[in-house]
Amino acid sequence: IVEETGLIGAVGILLVFALLIARGLVIAVRAPINYHRYLAAGISAYFACQTILIIAGNIRLMPLTGVTLPFISYGGSSLLTSFGAVLILMLISRQSDQDPAPLSQAQPYQWFLGASTIGLVILALATGWYSIVRQDDLLSRADNPRRAIDERYVQRGALLDRHNLPITHSSGSPGSYQRIYDYPQLINTTGYSDPQFGQSGLEASQDGYLRGIQGNPTFTIWWNRLLYGQPPPGLNVRLSINLDLQSMIDQAFAGHRGAAVLLNAKTGEVLAMASHPNYDPARLSTDWANLTTATDAPLLNRATQGLYSPGPAIAPVILSESLQTSDLPDLPVQMNYTLPDGNMKTCALTPSDVKSWGSVLSSGCPGPLAVLGSRFLAIQMDNLFHRFRLDETPQVPLHSAQPVDPPVAKPDLAGIGEGGLKLSPLQMALIASVISNRGNMPTPLLPVAVDIPTSGWVVFSAQESRGILTSANASNVNQLLAQPGKLYWQVVATASSSPEPVTWFVGGTVEEWRGAPLAIAIVLEEENPELAQSMGEEIFQAALNAR
Repeated sequence: IVEETGLIGAVGILLVFALLIARGLVIAVRAPINYHRYLAAGISAYFACQTILIIAGNIRLMPLTGVTLPFISYGGSSLLTSFGAVLILMLISRQSDQDPAPLSQAQPYQWFLGASTIGLVILALATGWYSIVRQDDLLSRADNPRRAIDERYVQRGALLDRHNLPITHSSGSPGSYQRIYDYPQLINTTGYSDPQFGQSGLEASQDGYLRGIQGNPTFTIWWNRLLYGQPPPGLNVRLSINLDLQSMIDQAFAGHRGAAVLLNAKTGEVLAMASHPNYDPARLSTDWANLTTATDAPLLNRATQGLYSPGPAIAPVILSESLQTSDLPDLPVQMNYTLPDGNMKTCALTPSDVKSWGSVLSSGCPGPLAVLGSRFLAIQMDNLFHRFRLDETPQVPLHSAQPVDPPVAKPDLAGIGEGGLKLSPLQMALIASVISNRGNMPTPLLPVAVDIPTSGWVVFSAQESRGILTSANASNVNQLLAQPGKLYWQVVATASSSPEPVTWFVGGTVEEWRGAPLAIAIVLEEENPELAQSMGEEIFQAALNAR
């Protein structure tokens, strides 16, 4: 009833019950004989206790019992009993022309009326709390049928890529709308909207626009609620995703586990966000049990929720601080590094020039990186990680894992990205964006605009970039890691991770590139530097030529 009539309807029902209880007690007090008085008072108590008990159970103030709400709960015997009780009250009240029986103590009746009133007021306040404060939480529950009913009868807005190509949309006619996933490979980012399993991803974070309860004029929302009890048609949301680049990256991941994030390093627009393996949203209901127990975690969005040891892919961070504080030392002879557990870390790729800092760091050699890290104090390393926001969760409208911020008692170990540091691919892409965007780190941007009926496409305002490095410092790192004859810089590295090693490709455009600066992070859940490098080169080639 509250769903249909709102808080006003709920308060109205409580007032009617309050009036019924109060009138019953007045009839009791005015009864000509004590038997009628006690009978009327008992009937009033029956109405009060049963009303408070069942409504309190409905709103979780008391445990639910098998009693019914008088005149409202389904059941013929309950309705017959309630009307029979009212009949008795009416018959007693017909004797009002007679003098009331002597009443030695009126306080019990007054106290009971006061207690009943307080109980009904508490019920009204609790109902108001659920109706106003908790309304969004209640509406988003998977077992709330109203959402499922609305989405069958009201068309939900679509998620579009940056060129207005559909990624997810609703199709059908009123009463039979269904969610269609035009590009299911992006499901870990776009998420699902399912009547049984609720929502995830952008379907959850952009639900207000997609359901039409945000962005539409207030009068339109109110009018539709008044006439149909449903929201107006949902609004389309445009994403920063480039489906051409997204498709190419997903094809490159065929048969491999991992994730990739491609950013516009200046604006923070997410051009592609891949997570593999993923799942078929059209088979969610049939595959749910297997999806939740699968060892390869297909429901996990590895781009934002996966945490991996960065290993020597952390080189841009360490290198920036080394160039900022002093000149680079002579390159060590030893390119490898032995971890505390005895395992030896080696270069991911064979450096083209073992006498070049840029070449050995781009190839993921841990030895030289450990030398740079050993020059820092532990507090310097900790401040450096904090300055690059490695201890913060990126502000993106998706579920993201909280990064692991380890102690840096051993700067040489922290300098090669080991020792407990774990970052997501999105964080690594943001690190790369600092090097390609003159030292500034943008805020990730996925939804970029919404199609408002009264004003057309309205662009979401992007947050300002945060200065991490000086422009000169970022430029020096960019030039040092730049690939000869290429328009991008790169670092390919392997890192220790559980249950198996991972491989990183981290890179960005060089200063000579005149288009929008780009940054990318790829992680493979396997030790395969050659594949990571070929994927990175292929993605950069496509991204530099993309429109």
